[in-house]
Amino acid sequence: MSSNKRIIFIGWSSSHVDNVSAGTSPMVVVPPAGMKAGDLVYCSGYCASGSLTTWNISVTGGQSWAWTIDRNSALPSVITAYCVFNGIWTANPQFTASAGGVAKAVQMLVFRPAYSGGSWATDQQSGIALTGGVSGVTYYITGITNTHNRLVTIARGIGTTAGATYVSHTPSSFGWVPAHFRNLSSNNKNAMYFFQFQPIGGYTGDIIVTMPSVLSVYNSMHSFYYT
Repeated sequence: MSSNKRIIFIGWSSSHVDNVSAGTSPMVVVPPAGMKAGDLVYCSGYCASGSLTTWNISVTGGQSWAWTIDRNSALPSVITAYCVFNGIWTANPQFTASAGGVAKAVQMLVFRPAYSGGSWATDQQSGIALTGGVSGVTYYITGITNTHNRLVTIARGIGTTAGATYVSHTPSSFGWVPAHFRNLSSNNKNAMYFFQFQPIGGYTGDIIVTMPSVLSVYNSMHSFYYT
């Protein structure tokens, strides 16, 4: 199969929406419109609890999820969940986090494969790293080196200041596309995602993000390939 066939981005959804005070659970994520069987569904969630958090996918929506708790200690707990859409949502998926009254949210990003009849698999998944801001303005997300072709890489940053507004990122030459969600609830948090397509594997490039007043960021990258 030719490597010039590309994965495409279908849409995103968030529970809760950008720039609100939101600490309720469960978090009900409404999948984006226009999905088809075989689409990759990537979800990332956080809970700004000061103690250990119990997570659960309380309503699966009829999908078979793979998920991991990537960080589960004070401020914040972070999870990743993903599945290959089977073509029918029996319900909107729901994610629960045990801690009440603090900022929490789940974001969903959906990608369509380069062609039908293949399968998705993980290429690389980096652990959660803590990056401090430089003069409260910039922070770094370290790139990864992918070993397969036809890839999408998703970079995630969970910041410690909700009101900070995304300004810019470099280098733009690697084609990173941003999405940004702020949460003003107790122990507020600021979630940012970037995604990038690679027809041929290799280094993704680092990301330097400009976002005023962010004190520190918990970040990681996760890549998927399609064959």
